[in-house]
Amino acid sequence: MNEDGSPKAERFRFPGGQLPEVLRIESGDIAMTAAKAAQKFEQIVDLLKEAIDGGIPEIDKTPAERWYPQMGMMLARMQSIHWLARSYRQEDPAGSSPTARWINMVETADGLDYECRSSPVSAADTLSEHLWEHCYGAVVTSATLTALGQFDRLLADLGLAPDTPCERLQSPFDHQRSAELWVPPLAADPSDPDAHTREVADFLERRLSSATATLVLFSSWRQMRGVLEQLSESIKNTVLSQGQYSKNEILQQHRAAVDRGAPSIIFGLASFAEGVDLPGGYLTEVIVTKLPFSVPDDPVDATMAEWIEQRGGNAFIDWSVPMASMRLTQAVGRLLRTEQDSGTVILLDRRVVTRRYGRQLLDALPPFRRKLN
Repeated sequence: MNEDGSPKAERFRFPGGQLPEVLRIESGDIAMTAAKAAQKFEQIVDLLKEAIDGGIPEIDKTPAERWYPQMGMMLARMQSIHWLARSYRQEDPAGSSPTARWINMVETADGLDYECRSSPVSAADTLSEHLWEHCYGAVVTSATLTALGQFDRLLADLGLAPDTPCERLQSPFDHQRSAELWVPPLAADPSDPDAHTREVADFLERRLSSATATLVLFSSWRQMRGVLEQLSESIKNTVLSQGQYSKNEILQQHRAAVDRGAPSIIFGLASFAEGVDLPGGYLTEVIVTKLPFSVPDDPVDATMAEWIEQRGGNAFIDWSVPMASMRLTQAVGRLLRTEQDSGTVILLDRRVVTRRYGRQLLDALPPFRRKLN
């Protein structure tokens, strides 16, 4: 087990998402067997449902009610196995985006177990087949549809034509007046995770001692836990950390603390960088500890990167940087939720001022006042 109590996992990813022929054949056999089992379970579920409704006097209602949810779970399980095995059996159509396929080896309390996973790297083909080809017209809106200020990445991901009409509307927020973006002069580069974690912890120890309503966003569990361990008890007592409670419970406790005038600091990962609405005094500072690049060994992103490189592209420039831009825009968007809000965004990653792509990331953010030390 890991130090945080989570199971250890090792991963094998099939390059390009393609399985050897022998595994594809075996997967096809599993898919056929699972399909037959799912059909039988579906018949049993329908029979039990009819018995519960009183339509089959020969079957007692009480045991039918007891078995109905269990058979429903088995049906869902067989359907999932069928879908997964069928995905392992199929080859990706030529020219289309691939499907990532991988196997996790997980250490559990009962020993080693294996998880077979499969996921398309893009929803473009699915959306084209099931939505765009049947849709007369659609309007897609969001505050973070662009990446690096362009719609190219979005159109490719959604399977839309490059000439699809797109429009950026002016924000009602006065970003220059309402908020400042500060990049402090840290010495450690995130490529040295241990040194960067120590320096982030030192910075937060000083900064959070007077914080009132702050959201600190991390890119990894390891760094979040490492920073939390290095903070003084007085600051730890004001921190609500992801994993400690559910997301909704953390937000509720945070609002309650702010309402009674107490300091409250949220430590969260990617799920707190979107869908979090803390207007006014509930959030006056957002700290992003690291640029939100994808984890290098993420199987979906790794398969997408391979596909881009095979087509003559540059995976980092064409995929990683635009996705980081979109995620960073979402993260800093937690600060200003109404036209009356104000505060500070702090980015603890000097790569935005030391790397060539950093200027692109900065220019794609809202036009906050900038303090780049």
